[in-house]
Order: sequence, then C-alpha cells, then structure tokens
Amino acid sequence: MHDGDFRSLKGTDDPYEITLDRAREILKEPKKTRPGAPQIYREVGEHPKTKKRIYLYKSKTGYFLKKGFKRAFVPDSMADVLTPAEAVDILKSA
Repeated sequence: MHDGDFRSLKGTDDPYEITLDRAREILKEPKKTRPGAPQIYREVGEHPKTKKRIYLYKSKTGYFLKKGFKRAFVPDSMADVLTPAEAVDILKSA
C-alpha cells in the first residue's frame, strides 16, 4: 500500500523478498477491476477538509461520486468541468 493505493501481490512476488524497484513497477501498472465494475473517469481534486482525493467514476448508469457505500450521481454535462468545491457540495447532499 502506498498513498492510499493498494495492490495485491500475485504469482512469483514474495512479500518478504520484494524490492523497492519491483514495488514501484507494480504501483505504476493500472489497477485491475472486475468486468462491469465502475471505472475511475478522472480525479476531481483534493477534499478541502479531509485532504483525501475525490474521484469521479463512470458506470453504465452514468457518472457518480462515492461517499462510503453511497453514490452521488453527477449530470453528464458536469463530468468534465466538475470542481472539488462542487463535488463536496454534491457529496454533502447525498
């Protein structure tokens, strides 16, 4: 795990013998998700209070933000122009 990003070690990687260079290679690879699972569309920015990253997700039903297990849907017209402040307001109303 690094900076809130978690990856599983599979195959020939032994967690007790992995090197820093190999760990960096694994973290550079795109994260694999389940087929049909929502994909990260883009990073909106940083939450002003918690300093956590806010991500906009895309699924077959549209764009949304996540707050725990809740989804706050975002209009398609806002997907490319959504600011962190607007995202926080949408998450508050969810």
